[in-house]
Amino acid sequence: MLELFAVRGQLAITVAIHATLAASTWAASLLAAEGARRSQSQPEWATAAADWWARTRILAPLTTATGLLVAAQVGIFWRNALEVAGGALVLPLVVAVVGSLARAAVVWRSPSVSVAGACLAVGAGASSGVSALLGLAWLAHPAGASVAVEGTLQASAISAFVSASGWMRVAHVGLAATALGATFFALGAARRKQSRSLGLATRTALAAVTLQMFVGAATVRSVGQHEPVKLAAMAAQWEDRASAPVQIGAWPFDFGEQTRPGLALDGLLSTWVHGSADATVEGLLATPMEGRPPIAAMHVSIQMKVFLGLFAWLTLLGATLGGARGRHPRWLLALTTTPSLSVVWLVGWFVAELGRSPWTIRGVLRVGKAAWTPYGMAPTAVIPILAALVLAVVALRRCRGLSISTDAPEPDATGNV
Repeated sequence: MLELFAVRGQLAITVAIHATLAASTWAASLLAAEGARRSQSQPEWATAAADWWARTRILAPLTTATGLLVAAQVGIFWRNALEVAGGALVLPLVVAVVGSLARAAVVWRSPSVSVAGACLAVGAGASSGVSALLGLAWLAHPAGASVAVEGTLQASAISAFVSASGWMRVAHVGLAATALGATFFALGAARRKQSRSLGLATRTALAAVTLQMFVGAATVRSVGQHEPVKLAAMAAQWEDRASAPVQIGAWPFDFGEQTRPGLALDGLLSTWVHGSADATVEGLLATPMEGRPPIAAMHVSIQMKVFLGLFAWLTLLGATLGGARGRHPRWLLALTTTPSLSVVWLVGWFVAELGRSPWTIRGVLRVGKAAWTPYGMAPTAVIPILAALVLAVVALRRCRGLSISTDAPEPDATGNV
């Protein structure tokens, strides 16, 4: 059990670090592309575009390095999952690695920012992230696959790329990544009193979080239709119920198979998932205990995600309005928006990982059978964890080294300082 935890733990940590670096790289390249586009007609945007491109050039190789580390761990510690899933999982993994390498190559071949170079970086990064997310989503809902006699899945190599629920997850995580990275850069721009950079980064984060609310609601609906056990854990619902409620402030007990009630909004969950308040939503008791995810952790995590996300949206709205009045809301971003979005980002990955348990491939391969746990696995787990942490620290230190003095003036409307 300890070695199994070491395998899952080190993979989860490196995935979280890689995803955070990837989110920052994605946001930096998006902002650089927009800044370069604006600088063609408004020269005062050239400084901001170059600043974001410099951060992209630092983050891209670090993101690629942690991505290769994740791919290596998947190939070693989850090789049974690769064998069972076959090309349906291997193809997304290969495309993700190639896309990440292509982005690093494009960025380092273009020392100065241009619209074409920034857009190529955005496209290569998108292909990498989309492929990885589609592969993960397909494992949770292996649509179009059938189980062969020997226990392997028979599915087209492009199955993951044509999964509707997978594309829903792509939109969900993509918007979250944009918001997280943009708020990081908004905080830096506020500290340096760069009003143009601050305004664009803050508006980008606000737009991403606003869209995320709608995409998140659609994602919950998709989960309810394709992963009913995960939805029941998120809602802390034990019995099949018509007019199922959304519960706020409830606390479920996994082994007692009951929930201490909170504020119940009757019929909302049924309407949310099935479009009718009278529809029946499946409960946890329909699934044996060994097939359920950790209920209390799932329920608390999803509520944290919702309320902190709403709080982040409100503070981003305040920062945007403050920026429009010429104020630099550094402390608002530093004390509220950036921490809350960072926690939402991490909690979102917890929900995804906990909701996957106890399956590596939903209904086909359990975690215990997918993890390769050789003798002495626990000590060697320290190596990739430390490697990922060192890469993250290097990224942060190098980005801080790019900081411009707070008294550095921005170009005026004519492009002059």
